[in-house]
Formats: sequence, C-alpha cells, structure tokens
Amino acid sequence: MQEITENLRKQNITVSLHEKNNIYQAVINYKDDNNKRKQKWVSTGIKVARGNKRLALQKAEEYRGQFEKSFNLQEHIKLEKNCI
Repeated sequence: MQEITENLRKQNITVSLHEKNNIYQAVINYKDDNNKRKQKWVSTGIKVARGNKRLALQKAEEYRGQFEKSFNLQEHIKLEKNCI
C-alpha cells in the first residue's frame, strides 16, 4: 500500500492561464502512464477584463484540485489491479 501512495505523490500536475477568444482558459499539464506530457484545456467562463485574472486563477486551481483527485483515483485503481 505504501508503494501505491508513493507513486501517486510523484505525479506533477500544474495549471496555468491562457487567453482564448477573450476568455481565460485553464491549462492543466500532467504526464500519462507512458511518461508523456499531456494537456487538458478547461474554460473558466471568465472574460478577460481588468480585475478578473485573480478570480480566474482561483477557478483554475479548483479545476487542478478536482483533476488531481480524479487522476490519483484512476492511478490508484490501475495499481491495485496490477497487484492482484
């Protein structure tokens, strides 16, 4: 069980903001099972305007947290199946 949690901690998931079509987009960067870099783009729904960047960053961090939980759960299930 300790090996599983150590493998989950090694995952490096980051998020950044990009402007696309005058809306802030959250870009989640992670590595898949083959250690290849992947990106997932998620719209924050917040327009690019003065004072909205901080709100968009908060929303992007929420998306990163949700993605990290689901990604770790998927990894945990895969590791348990391999142990059986």
